[in-house]
Amino acid sequence: MNELSRAGEAAINRYEKLLLLKNDLKKECFQLEQEYTREFGKEVLEIFHLQIECARKVKTIEFCQTYLNRGEDPDGEALQQYVQQETQELMDHLHAMQQTYENAKKATRVSSADLKMIKMMYRGIAKQIHPDIHPELAEVEELQELWNQVNIAYQCNDLEQLKELDLLVSVVLAGLSRKEITLDIPDVEEKIRALEWEIREIRSKDPYRYKYLFEHPEAVQEKHRDLQKQAEEYRQYSQQLEERLNAILPEGTFLFWSDEWWGEP
Repeated sequence: MNELSRAGEAAINRYEKLLLLKNDLKKECFQLEQEYTREFGKEVLEIFHLQIECARKVKTIEFCQTYLNRGEDPDGEALQQYVQQETQELMDHLHAMQQTYENAKKATRVSSADLKMIKMMYRGIAKQIHPDIHPELAEVEELQELWNQVNIAYQCNDLEQLKELDLLVSVVLAGLSRKEITLDIPDVEEKIRALEWEIREIRSKDPYRYKYLFEHPEAVQEKHRDLQKQAEEYRQYSQQLEERLNAILPEGTFLFWSDEWWGEP
C-alpha cells in the first residue's frame, strides 16, 4: 500500500469515527435534555405560565386603554378575541412544554451496563450500514428502513429492539451479492472539517453543557433557587399589572383571569 492509499484510508477511518461521535453526542444531548426537564420542568412551566399571564394582562391594558382614549367602555367580547389571538402562540408553546415534561417523567431510566451495550450495538450496526459511511448501500431500501428503525431504537435506549435489528441487518447483508468494494468518500477532508465544527458546536451549547450542571449538586440547588426567584419576580410583575388594570378601568367593570382567556363573566 502506497502512502497515498494509507492517507486515504486514515481519512476515511477518521470520518467514520467522527460520524459515530457526533451521533453519540446528539443522543447524550437528548438524554441530558430529558434529565434537565425532569429536574426543572415543573418550575420552568410555572415561569412560562406566569409569563403568559403577564402577557395577557399587558394586552388587556393596551386594549382597554385604546377604548378609554376614545371615550368608550371596553368591549368584552372583542377583548376576549384580541387577547386570545395575541397570546395563542404562547399557549401552544406552553402545551408543547407540558407534553415534553410529561414524556420526560415517563421516560425509562437505563442502567449504565445497558447503555454501554446499546452504544456498542449501535456502533456495530452503523459501521455496516450508516449511509454516510456506506453510500453504496443507499439504494437498498430494506437496509435504509432498518437504519431508520435503528436510530429510533438507539434514541429510545431500546436494547431488545437493537438486538433484533442487528440480526435483521446481518440477514439482509448476507443475502446481498456484494463484491469487494473500495470505499471512496468524495471530499472526505472537507467533510471531516465540517464534522469537527459540528462537534465543537454541540459541546459548546446547551443541552450538552447541562452535564456540568448535574456533576455538581450545589449547582443544581442554585438553579432551583434561581428559577424560584424568577417565578416570584413574575408574580410581583403580574400583581403590578393587575393594579394598573384596575386603575384604568371604569368603576364597576370586572375582568377575570382563567387559564383560557380574560373576559367578562
